[in-house]
Amino acid sequence: MTVGIPAGNAFGVYVYALTATPAAVAANTSVSQFFTLTGLKTGDLVHINNPFPHTVGTGVVGARVSGANQIEITFCNFTGGSLTPAAGGYQVTIIRPEKNASVAYISD
Repeated sequence: MTVGIPAGNAFGVYVYALTATPAAVAANTSVSQFFTLTGLKTGDLVHINNPFPHTVGTGVVGARVSGANQIEITFCNFTGGSLTPAAGGYQVTIIRPEKNASVAYISD
């Protein structure tokens, strides 16, 4: 198994507010949806929190910066019917690596 470990420090940690209106997610599936979030840079690491209250049976299972000012959020639906994740304020935490940070790979 190979594990990548980021080499370098975080240039900054930021918290953004994203107002999003997700589309419906079909039963027992996950789907990626794209939203504009001004200030994101390619290479940023993201963590996202659901708004409260959220739609029971749905969840955020992934998020990434897909391009400058663009966040891709993967929503899932754990139920047998179509559901729409909650619209509203999502809290997005951004970790921006320092410039020229690299990844060191370790094998066991």
